[in-house]
Amino acid sequence: MPIKLLFLTNHYFFQPTVNALSRLNLGCGTKVVAYDNFDHITQVYDQYADAYDAVFVTGTSAKHRIDMKYPKNQKQVVAYQVDSDALHRDILRMAIELQNLDFQRIAVDFLVPLDCGYSVVDFLKLDSMAPIIGRNKKLTESAAGRDGSSLEQIILDRILSLWDQKSIDMVLCLYASIVPALQERGIPFRCPFISDGHLKRLVNDALIRIELNHLHENHPAIIQAFPRHSTAEYPEQMQRLHDCLQQYIHENLIDCVLQKTQSCCTLITSMQILHFLTNEFQNCQISSHLEDSLDFSVAVGYGVGTTISHAMNNVQVASKEAKIVGKSFLVDSNGTLIGPLNSEKRMVISPLSLPDVGKIAKQCNLSAMTIQKLISIMRSTGSDKITTQELARQMDTTVRNANRIMLNLCKGGAAKPVYTQTSHSRGRPIQIYALDFDVHIP
Repeated sequence: MPIKLLFLTNHYFFQPTVNALSRLNLGCGTKVVAYDNFDHITQVYDQYADAYDAVFVTGTSAKHRIDMKYPKNQKQVVAYQVDSDALHRDILRMAIELQNLDFQRIAVDFLVPLDCGYSVVDFLKLDSMAPIIGRNKKLTESAAGRDGSSLEQIILDRILSLWDQKSIDMVLCLYASIVPALQERGIPFRCPFISDGHLKRLVNDALIRIELNHLHENHPAIIQAFPRHSTAEYPEQMQRLHDCLQQYIHENLIDCVLQKTQSCCTLITSMQILHFLTNEFQNCQISSHLEDSLDFSVAVGYGVGTTISHAMNNVQVASKEAKIVGKSFLVDSNGTLIGPLNSEKRMVISPLSLPDVGKIAKQCNLSAMTIQKLISIMRSTGSDKITTQELARQMDTTVRNANRIMLNLCKGGAAKPVYTQTSHSRGRPIQIYALDFDVHIP
């Protein structure tokens, strides 16, 4: 299927965008749609974006407006506008083409709402555009919540005020959506447009990311589901589990292959389907369905890989963890363990958390996965201090097992008691431990 790109532009840049795409002959499908203002852009995005592989929008502020509405958006959104070097070249052309310009009296629209001056002279004093872009992003976000005013309206009001005060002669305009108002008041303006070369580089980068994403979405994914406890009824439970999964696949039109062995049911599918089944590695629709349909405990493991063999290795790690904890776990193609799914205690445990994790696990007589979980807890809480009660809660285990883990950590030199916390109520004082894996806590 050919790649399709959507370009969302204000009305002023609509024709320049059409012309540039015609000159570039990108070899993929493109569509250019105009929006009226930043408040309108998300409506246009909602109407068209689903049919396209990536969306290009005129400017970082327009992109930020979309990012604000869709903070977990998986679709690639790219801002295209004149870059700093091209803007400097355009100012140089102005100096050559237009005689007797006073650059102190030419306003640069994106500087207007800031406190660093607003003229071309002030712009030329800047070392970098990055701080300006960041501050305008914050202004875009804060302005959107203030009595309907948008950042572009704030800029326009300030420019009109400067014009009425006879403080400016012209506007160098990147927010082209304010152009109609400038034209109505007879305010001279200039709107530099992105160069063909820069636009082509942005498109080529997007095409590469789209191709990589398509490859990633087609990576094999394997799901294993099995009764958590072995009993005399295990064969009967396996058949009921198989029938329940088959019904779920049929009702939800899941593209996969279902296989049943003596020990588990296996679904072979793709990363794209896995994203749907887990809501981007957050939840487990399958386990929720099985819990509602079966009267015995089921564990679910997910494995992703670049090959079937790679995915199978990862699903075995995830299934082992799921069997121990009794929840759903996932191991991605990088070997990162994610889980339990459907839980507020979900952790993301990277195999690269600590170079000597195996050595520490051995000297503490614990599994490497347990050490990696403890490191994940330290990083998520931002502290190396913990009680066995908190350890039990974070690892979704019993206090007795948490006490065993802590005892092994102390024996292995990876933890030590530091102080005791007393309470006014009856009961034993709570011992506070310090974990020491020689890791950085942000």
